[in-house]
Amino acid sequence: MKNFSFPCFFRAIALAIAFFVTSPAGAQSVTVFDPETFNPADLPAGMEIVEIDGVHYLQVVTNGWNSTLDIDPFFIHTDVTHFRFQARYKVGTSGYALGQINSFFKLAEPDFTEIGAMAPAANDEFVEYWLPANLSGIDCGKIQVAGQETVTWTAVTGDTIWIGKIRTYIDEPLTIFHPGNYETADLEPGWEVVEIEGTHYFKAALNAWETMTGNFNAYVFPAGINGSGQHPVMWLEHPANGSTTFKP
Repeated sequence: MKNFSFPCFFRAIALAIAFFVTSPAGAQSVTVFDPETFNPADLPAGMEIVEIDGVHYLQVVTNGWNSTLDIDPFFIHTDVTHFRFQARYKVGTSGYALGQINSFFKLAEPDFTEIGAMAPAANDEFVEYWLPANLSGIDCGKIQVAGQETVTWTAVTGDTIWIGKIRTYIDEPLTIFHPGNYETADLEPGWEVVEIEGTHYFKAALNAWETMTGNFNAYVFPAGINGSGQHPVMWLEHPANGSTTFKP
């Protein structure tokens, strides 16, 4: 555990200062698709924008392999390794049980060239997915979703998928905390993501011993170190002596 001493000026206003944790210059998460801002008039039949617990989602009634949404072409930076989003599956009239279904997600160029795809087991709860980006440095222009049954491996009709905001993610193996991969909404109250001169930072208003945040679930401490197999949590302390501690 390493201590960083702040100047006397900061100690004098301990309750008002902000602590910054930086990310590599230029790296940032960007939104590829946001149901909250997407124009419902541009949705094809079988799709609509709904709100669940204050969050907007694209709701799709599955139609074989034909549930495809055109979005404004969005450039995918060459550093992008994954796409992050939440999704949920509900069995309807497909005739298959949940355990016989995979949720299929695909992002593609406007000409339907695949950027990345995955087909995890369907889940009737909202789950965060990390879709690998197999291509980058190109435009993303299509989103395809489907329910794929695992008996004959065809795409089903009549079930429902909800998918939330899709954002890019940059995976750097030696980076634990990467502010550019997150939005303020991901963090605990009192934390935010800010950009200063092209570099992204976590900004945290110090609150005595209670300044902590989580949601850094992309990183797991490797074997052989204290905390191996666990996800880190950022915890900033500001005790009476004016030092600030940064530790998992």
